Amino acid sequence: MLTRTDRAEPYSLFAPVYNYHMRYVNYVYWSRYLLKLMQKNGIEKGNLLEIAAGTGTLASYLKPHFKSYMISDISKDMLKQSKSGLQKICFDMRKFPLKTRFDIVLSAFDSINYILSPGEIKKVFDNVSAVLPGGGKFLFDTSLERNSHVYSTIFKKPIRIKDFVVKQESRYDSEEKIHTNTFTFEFESGKIIREIHRQRIYTVAEIEEILTASGFTEIKKFDSFSFREGNEESFRIQFIAGK
Repeated sequence: MLTRTDRAEPYSLFAPVYNYHMRYVNYVYWSRYLLKLMQKNGIEKGNLLEIAAGTGTLASYLKPHFKSYMISDISKDMLKQSKSGLQKICFDMRKFPLKTRFDIVLSAFDSINYILSPGEIKKVFDNVSAVLPGGGKFLFDTSLERNSHVYSTIFKKPIRIKDFVVKQESRYDSEEKIHTNTFTFEFESGKIIREIHRQRIYTVAEIEEILTASGFTEIKKFDSFSFREGNEESFRIQFIAGK
């Protein structure tokens, strides 16, 4: 029985309201950007694995452009919200169960930032490298410190869904480099449950160093949603790492 101040696993209670929370995200624009980025960099649209894909909304726009498209996420609750017709598998990206090779591995919307130590990120990058053949590409983005400084001060209105209200509090610890989002679910019964989402903010140099250690020899970085080279002053970086 949940208590009044219980705590839930990230993306358990939040999963059913995630798509509503993200309703302002322009997935059409985002998918077109990624497709154009691949085109400009000569990336063939073969077999793709999207890790930390959440509810698969981005995948639903990208899937028609690829030979095959598989989504994965650590949260079964998030995958349950995805549309039918998507091939999906639940796993932790630090522990790949797959032996299948993919031409492209994709991760989007700061998912890599949820990995809280360089050693754990190395495990993710090693796993990605293992399922990519020579010439395979890894596309992912990371949120940088500038983004955290700006968005930790923005207040979001509470969301009312059925019999509960969701409130979000965002804060950034610049010493620990940890960005914390706390989602508080207040039920009409008086019960309060919190989900705490923590992200580590890495520098571009740290990410490049770990990619190199995982066997990626070609690394490109773009200011997110553009084709300009990104740097430490960017809000978010879009990486393309090749073997």
